Amino acid sequence: MTIDRTSLLAVLFTFAAAHGALQELQRDPEGRGVSLEIGQLWQKQLSGGEVDMGFHAKRLGGTVLRILLQTRLGALCAASLAAGCSGLVTLATKAVFLGQLSPSESSQLSERFLRHALMKLPMLLLLASSSPRYGDIMQATVAGQAGERGSLACCFGSSLWLAWTAVMCWFSMFIRLASLRGDALLCSPASGSPASHARILALLMGILAQDCSWIASYCRTLGDGSASHALLWLFDAVHVALDAAFCLCKYATHAVDHWRAAQAEAHGEEAEHWEGQSTLIYYIDLLASLSLEALTLLHSLHVWWLHGVQMQLADGALLLEVRYMLGTLQQRLAGHSRYRRLQRTLTHSFPEAAAERLAGETCPICLDRMRARLAAAQAAAQAAAAPPSRGPSRPRRRIDNIMD
Repeated sequence: MTIDRTSLLAVLFTFAAAHGALQELQRDPEGRGVSLEIGQLWQKQLSGGEVDMGFHAKRLGGTVLRILLQTRLGALCAASLAAGCSGLVTLATKAVFLGQLSPSESSQLSERFLRHALMKLPMLLLLASSSPRYGDIMQATVAGQAGERGSLACCFGSSLWLAWTAVMCWFSMFIRLASLRGDALLCSPASGSPASHARILALLMGILAQDCSWIASYCRTLGDGSASHALLWLFDAVHVALDAAFCLCKYATHAVDHWRAAQAEAHGEEAEHWEGQSTLIYYIDLLASLSLEALTLLHSLHVWWLHGVQMQLADGALLLEVRYMLGTLQQRLAGHSRYRRLQRTLTHSFPEAAAERLAGETCPICLDRMRARLAAAQAAAQAAAAPPSRGPSRPRRRIDNIMD
């Protein structure tokens, strides 16, 4: 297995950041105590002792982060280490589940990352500000970390929110990549092996399962905490869960239809695709777009309400985001209205033909069995047989008007 230059640079960068963070930790007396305690817990775990690793990891991780954030160099090392670990996890996930990305997939990945970053940047900037409405959010974020006061508490809370946003951005990007790769595999079934489809399904189901477990865990411990903190936290988790669920539904619909066609071909029968597949996929995409865009709009309005209407740069960014989401929703609903009008027109213009009238008939375009006799074929035949001066027949003009 070869390691490309990007992976090697990511490994070296991560090791350098980890070394710097360890050096900063050793300079603090409390940090040396934390290092000693981590070593003792590790030895106890290896010797077969009973250790609550989840509790100790959360407690010691918060202590290490608090120590590193006390100095600028420590904060830089912590941020570099987090970025390096994120890059390594991203490269490893891409290599295991997706392999080499196409130029289109790389472009979509960059677009999804930029959209998510621009969407979350105003919220992170406002959380780091000294707005009084964010006091309960920061208090809920640093709950359980004794001794956090003033700017250090704000920095600690902002770091936790930044880490959570980075994880959700990672989930969102790989959901998009899995959706694109799944569509590409289903469009050309000959190029997609069962292992490729299994990796796509494993990635989507793994993201959905992990995200749902976090939602359930947070809801169990919600209690009497901050409502604003819960709404801000649950937005990212619910957004990722809905996105992954809709991608799985669309992928499963395509996969089942292709599997049925392949089974029919294997038994020597005519491979017929389900006619309602395109309609179902359309409504899945419509429901996904409307729900995710409406959720994003409500999130932006909630963040703006927490901040208050002020003459600041964040207000302009939030205003543009709200305007963009409203325009996107309006365009999506207008497109669905046009789709419904076209469906009604086609249904009334070309009614279903009886089965006995279509016996032995094949479509001249796709060579599949016909289920409806369209007037367009007769009109085209009449137009071909008629003199050029007569122009198209009346049925042909009717078809042209419908398509226009």
